[in-house]
Amino acid sequence: MLSERFAFSKRKKFDFAFFLNVVLVGVMLFHLIWEANQRYILIFTPIMLLSALAGLRFLTERLFEKGTVNVKKKWDLPILAVSAIIFAVGLVTVGANYGALTQDKHPIHDYQAKQDYAYMRVPVNDRSIVAQTFAAKDAFNTITLKVLEQPDPARRYELTLYDEGTGEILRQIRLTGDEFAVQAKQIQFAKPVSSKSGRYKIKVIETTPREQARGRMLSFGRYNNHKISLYPAGQLYLNGKAQPDVNLGFSVSTEKQAPLMTVTSFAILISILTVITILLWLSLLKVVPKKSGRRGRIEQNVVDDEIF
Repeated sequence: MLSERFAFSKRKKFDFAFFLNVVLVGVMLFHLIWEANQRYILIFTPIMLLSALAGLRFLTERLFEKGTVNVKKKWDLPILAVSAIIFAVGLVTVGANYGALTQDKHPIHDYQAKQDYAYMRVPVNDRSIVAQTFAAKDAFNTITLKVLEQPDPARRYELTLYDEGTGEILRQIRLTGDEFAVQAKQIQFAKPVSSKSGRYKIKVIETTPREQARGRMLSFGRYNNHKISLYPAGQLYLNGKAQPDVNLGFSVSTEKQAPLMTVTSFAILISILTVITILLWLSLLKVVPKKSGRRGRIEQNVVDDEIF
């Protein structure tokens, strides 16, 4: 993007690609002060790719031009230099972390269901039983529930996982209030869970005696949208009654220990960074500041006389 900005500054007429870059900068600034979520950025991926391709085109064109490229605006040369420095630093940083990226193992989640958009409370108490259905084709060992309010430590809860097709109880766990952390409660099973139907229901009830039920109650998170379901494969149930087009904030995954990337992926990343860094520095070597003043005009006239 920075290199393409340098290219566009040399053109007087409107360029649609420059307009796309302005849009991307506006999107970044907007999300710095407003809500940010990966699903919002996804639709701008084609624009980012087009902008990157335009920048690469500019760099390759500069390499095949004869002589040097005059800089017309005072900030063009610093922008190109900063771009080269950023990619050079990135290349060194990524290369220095080869072991951490390709050798060290980290917890990685292979998601089969994920609906993390949840901002409205769903209380769980003796008068409100919460259940959520979902689908999972393969075995899984982790369920994460979005928690908006942590309950009082004295409260008690029971979480049951059913096979929705047969009604069989697959797992049952008893939890205390202090085991629910704000933002998310992750439940891991010692052995992976699977069923022939591939359909499941997770139900959470409070088992605290009424006379001991004091303080904060547990509240899960959900979204409020009665027009479209963000997770059509499942549904939220309150006291056994289905809530149309509403789901809890939750995810179902298989957690495993693995490197962040394979050696092949690392090699591809290093190759891309190396090529872009070389292109930037070679292009920077061909750029010279525009001459100014009487001397600059004389030198420019001499060049023009030689040409014509």
